[in-house]
Amino acid sequence: MVTRRPLIALALGLLGQALAQPTGLRADDIDSYTCGAVAPADQAPQSSGSLVAVSPSVDVRQRPALTGDVFFSLFQTHPSGRWSGNVKKLKIAALEVADPNSAVPDQRYVVVQPGYGLTPQPALSDADGGIAPDALTYWTDPTGADVLAFNPERGEVAGRDGRAVRRGGAGQQIPGLLSGMPSDANHEPHARQLFTQDPRSPDALLPLDADSADLALLSPYLDPHGVFSAVEHRRLLQWIRGRDVFDADGDGNAVETHDWLLGDVLHSRPLVINYGARPGSGYTAGNPDIRLFFGSNDGIFHMLRNTEAGGGESGRESWAFLPLELLPLQAALAGRAAPPVPGHIYGMDGAPVALVDDSDGNGVIERSAGDRAWVFIGQRRGGRGIYAFDMTDPDAPALKWKITGDTPGFGQLALTFSTPAVARLDLGGTELTPALVFGGGYRGGWQGSTRLGKDAGDADDTVGNAIYVVDTDTGRLIWKAVGPDGSPAPADTPARHFAAGLTDSIPSPVAVVDSDGNGIADRAYVGDTGGTLWRINLGEAAYRAPDSEVTDNSNWYLRELAQLGGSGAQDRRFFHAPDVVRTRDAAGEYTGVVIVSGNRAAPGDVAVRNYAYLIKDRAPALDRGPPLPPVAHRDLADVTHLCTPGAATACAAPDLYLGWKLALEGAGEKGLSRPLVSSGTALFTTYLPAAPAAGGACRPGMGQGRAYAVRLEDGAPAPRVQDIGELELAGGRATAIGSGMPAELLPLDNQLLVPGSGLDGRHLFAVPGGARWRVYWREDGVDRF
Repeated sequence: MVTRRPLIALALGLLGQALAQPTGLRADDIDSYTCGAVAPADQAPQSSGSLVAVSPSVDVRQRPALTGDVFFSLFQTHPSGRWSGNVKKLKIAALEVADPNSAVPDQRYVVVQPGYGLTPQPALSDADGGIAPDALTYWTDPTGADVLAFNPERGEVAGRDGRAVRRGGAGQQIPGLLSGMPSDANHEPHARQLFTQDPRSPDALLPLDADSADLALLSPYLDPHGVFSAVEHRRLLQWIRGRDVFDADGDGNAVETHDWLLGDVLHSRPLVINYGARPGSGYTAGNPDIRLFFGSNDGIFHMLRNTEAGGGESGRESWAFLPLELLPLQAALAGRAAPPVPGHIYGMDGAPVALVDDSDGNGVIERSAGDRAWVFIGQRRGGRGIYAFDMTDPDAPALKWKITGDTPGFGQLALTFSTPAVARLDLGGTELTPALVFGGGYRGGWQGSTRLGKDAGDADDTVGNAIYVVDTDTGRLIWKAVGPDGSPAPADTPARHFAAGLTDSIPSPVAVVDSDGNGIADRAYVGDTGGTLWRINLGEAAYRAPDSEVTDNSNWYLRELAQLGGSGAQDRRFFHAPDVVRTRDAAGEYTGVVIVSGNRAAPGDVAVRNYAYLIKDRAPALDRGPPLPPVAHRDLADVTHLCTPGAATACAAPDLYLGWKLALEGAGEKGLSRPLVSSGTALFTTYLPAAPAAGGACRPGMGQGRAYAVRLEDGAPAPRVQDIGELELAGGRATAIGSGMPAELLPLDNQLLVPGSGLDGRHLFAVPGGARWRVYWREDGVDRF
């Protein structure tokens, strides 16, 4: 008998809130933006942007609630390739707003900053949806030197950090910044706790100390080509820890803190784990121990406190980790060596996820009760690594394991774009096995000054064209599906399935689902950079053939569900997971897969015609029949013009047995986030790039974000989403939501946090019907996936 243990798998959505800047770069993804590498320093644009993630409610056992903390992650570009970053905290609160049409005030949920009295004040600008320039975010010390100094030409206000990246927030709270005296070693009083992997042990941490006797161990990583002296190696370690040893500001002071200690937080949306009232920690049920986890492109993975045990605001970094593999980047970041690639330097750019197991369901994570909190993070464009940490005791983190492209069995692992999905799988034991499921990543990047893989064109990939299933505890490879790698096709084994048609890399997260409703994940869906949608069957042990392994190719295998891409204008690519729902139509039950195409690595591209799709997968959970031909793009009913108001043809006319396709009609319009299905309505955002400005491609316009609401059954315009505005675009299906690149709509109870500028200063809106969001935790006998 399989035992189903309580599970919390936190992988919180993100919401793009681009910040208006005069120079115009305004997007949450600038992978293709390399102007700083080729433009003179005085001409290269320096702009800012931000992302936002929302914490779960105070009770660790609940899904994200309507009131709570909001964490904005920010970045600021720089022509050197070393960008600055920050994470800032605001809150969601209910405020009463006067209604001119009623004597009763209208209660609205808004994003707020600390109030001058007891009442919080709105924190976002009605003009552009970014943090207001005169806002004071919750972690910021208004007396800090970084906040007291101000430049009114940049819209800065004395004592207020606002939207400025290098003012306040978590960056201000890194030990050494405010004092101006960073430490050289972890053991010093009030020192920054910075670690790396011990080169002598695969799962041990080593303090990243500048006075360490272990400097000889780290020198080959800091300086792999042996061009620096031992003295320079020590200075590099001091610079990493925050000391201005190279006197970058030219003031003759080489012992002070250098200009800013936090790298850009570009794609690594903060992960929030609520540990509750941990015994002996000083935290309480009213002020639980909440930690944030995120990576930055200076190569560091951070953990910081939300509040202090005494109840005050914090934001202070409590622990940080710099992988050995990213030590070679530090000389370039410090300006002591040429950057390894043109343009922006990437480090720990992936989004962390967690397996949080609260065994007794008391809302407190404690090792003594058998609880666990394990955190996993990839590097995205920063490399080919995935790292696992035991964060059960946040005051004593441990490195569990790491996987890189050099790890045996992972030779086809590319840049680790694919954020791992946490799932429990039935491998035949007495308990379900927690596992990570992720794609092979993105085949791209640079070789010298030459673009590679999908960054260069639409040729087939020989790395990244894989799907991996890994044990969360050990990093052991449980199973993989791989495509051609240029060598003879391998035979299938219980740990390996070969798919000849898997010829394109998979940067998208994988959507793992329970197709038969028994509480066990048994199927997954993912799109690739060739426009193919795949179904992965992860059959339960009960379904295996007699005398076979659970992962034998008759039970675990890959199927081409739909071929939706091509070349030229049909070069559709998938970078984001689909949303998957179990529903029915006149022909019977089906699994509906909603996915939107868009090349995230080239947000400004206007040549490709992108689509939103519903693919109906009618295969049963136990699908032992011969594979059906994949659905082709041409096979799907095009509902773009059939289901618009005033159309001559009724929506019921097309054959929707296979699903439908909906063209994104704007030039270059593309989906760059995961869609969301609620109560028969498919919701998603798109980005419509602006035409190049007169200054050329290096002076791009902001473009426009749009929010769509369509009926799942036929792609027709959905009923009006209450208060979100008239859906006046795309045949009554979409509305403009502000300038810049939005991300996914974020559910909070029965409302949505909507990206963009907001309407009449609003950012949260009710959704039609009873909201039914993806479940992030379950309890025996109560909840199911």
